Amino acid sequence: MSSTQQTRKLFTLGAAEVAAYRNAGLAARAALVQMVTSALKPPTGWTMEGELQNDGDDFFPVLCRFIPSHGRFHVALCCPSDSEGAWLLVFIAAEGEKVLILRQCDVFKPWVVNHSLLLTARLDASGYLLDEITNSLATKSII
Repeated sequence: MSSTQQTRKLFTLGAAEVAAYRNAGLAARAALVQMVTSALKPPTGWTMEGELQNDGDDFFPVLCRFIPSHGRFHVALCCPSDSEGAWLLVFIAAEGEKVLILRQCDVFKPWVVNHSLLLTARLDASGYLLDEITNSLATKSII
């Protein structure tokens, strides 16, 4: 299946189907992570790490993390779950003292994720403080 076909398939996956991928074992989860990460482009100087193991957090099952080189924060892309039926892009300060939802989408929208990551990177590179970055981008606080 081509990358374009995989991305189109992601657009149609509901929370139950994403959960089935996650729960079907490591190979299925790796396929889901590969489909997602192939559609995304981290900002220059950031790393993108796919999450293959379930870290026990079913409320926000992370598929991948985007980490700037300084490591003061990271941004996690969380897939739909049984408790949260939306794709979430979550900002997490390194100390864990700030966790904010940057974007929430009913379907996978890689252009929204890429744009949000780029805005975050630009604010960070311009010297904005963490509070200023999150105040500029956040849609709702969860901690």
